[in-house]
Amino acid sequence: MLRAGQHDKVNAMTGGKRVVGGAWLLVASLLLAIPAYAADRPEMSDTAVEAPASSLDTQFQANSVSFVASAFNGSARGATSITIDRPSGVKAGDVMVAMLGGDYGIPGSSPGWTKYAERDENRDLTGQAFYKVATGNEPSSYTWSIIRGSGQEIASGTIAAFRGADTDDPMFSFAINGETSRTEHFSDCPSTSGVAGGALICVWIHDDPQRPQAPSGMIPLSVFTIPGLTGNDDGHATAYKILSSSGSTGIKSAALNTSIGGGGNDLAIAVVVRPGGEGSAPPTEDLVEFGDRWSYLDDGSNQGSGWREPGFDDSSWATGRGELGYGDGDETTVVASGGSGNRHITTYFRRDFTVADPDVYDSLTVSLKRDDGAVVYINGVEVARSNMAGGSVGYRTRASAHVTGHAESAVTTFTVSSSVLEAGSNVIAVEIHQRNTNSSDITFDLALNGLS
Repeated sequence: MLRAGQHDKVNAMTGGKRVVGGAWLLVASLLLAIPAYAADRPEMSDTAVEAPASSLDTQFQANSVSFVASAFNGSARGATSITIDRPSGVKAGDVMVAMLGGDYGIPGSSPGWTKYAERDENRDLTGQAFYKVATGNEPSSYTWSIIRGSGQEIASGTIAAFRGADTDDPMFSFAINGETSRTEHFSDCPSTSGVAGGALICVWIHDDPQRPQAPSGMIPLSVFTIPGLTGNDDGHATAYKILSSSGSTGIKSAALNTSIGGGGNDLAIAVVVRPGGEGSAPPTEDLVEFGDRWSYLDDGSNQGSGWREPGFDDSSWATGRGELGYGDGDETTVVASGGSGNRHITTYFRRDFTVADPDVYDSLTVSLKRDDGAVVYINGVEVARSNMAGGSVGYRTRASAHVTGHAESAVTTFTVSSSVLEAGSNVIAVEIHQRNTNSSDITFDLALNGLS
């Protein structure tokens, strides 16, 4: 993924206006998770965040942009190009937006993609934004050249696909912020102009290992680090939010994890994708946000099925804010593991939330971070499962596969019927399952949004 360097000079654009080619265009800056890897390691690629294919059509809301899927990749040191897979589930008319970054090298052009914005100080960090309206015959991947010629070039990037964007005029606004004081504790994604139903995407790129943490109220797509030229990692994070109203989006500050050292330059880009159709989009309400407080039970016990029901008494459970887990070092709340070689297979999480009128929501979106597997319930009804086999699930049921690397911080989204909601108090419950008893870590956090 994105490498250390990115630069600080805006090329061919000013303010929040595009200056490339004809009418307003689109682009959403986006960088996604990738694990640290050696400079000589071959390219790595994966789909980082994806809505299940069966739910993509139901996610579309009239006059509102919806997230479809994303994919990312990072090049090896000295590479002359970077290739990123097409996001899964893309259909004709979807708008794909790409954000690429370079360290000692500048990502060049790619056939069919239009550059919207660029910042290049000819120093460490370079950031570029591109857009493309999908056709019915898209290739399986896209390649950008890497230019500069120092022999130390490296690049990374993410492609994110959105449905419901204005295909004629997809870009509404953008803003770029670069800081070079080398003493930051926060990385600020700048404020730009928002539009109801549009998608705000923020990318934070930090030149040193201090990984930016996406702020509350935005759905994180990834957090990752990769090795820099002298061995120092570079931190990157991406998050998005569907806007419920027009006006200034406000500065989105990503706190930097200063405990792991560093203090380098940073670059942040905010992009708003314009929704298609006329009028304002219906509101999107945050029912549960990443970083909220959860009750949890981490003793490895068999809780049967009653724990997921609204009337269950969890007053004796511990509480803590997301991200919850152990073993990665980036948890806000550390839960008990059970000890090496005897890890708890299942850890339980519950949270209450209130809904005044369930009938105002057409659907719900669950955004889930899990390592290894998870099953999600609302008011006792299963609404999603990830990396878990079908059939009944018990406290000794193991996850389908061991999750490693960038997948540990990836966000998976699910579209859920709003019929599971009740007027007044509701409960969302999640069980996280390990693949085996000697696993080194678990991860859990979740956001729930109501879509009208």
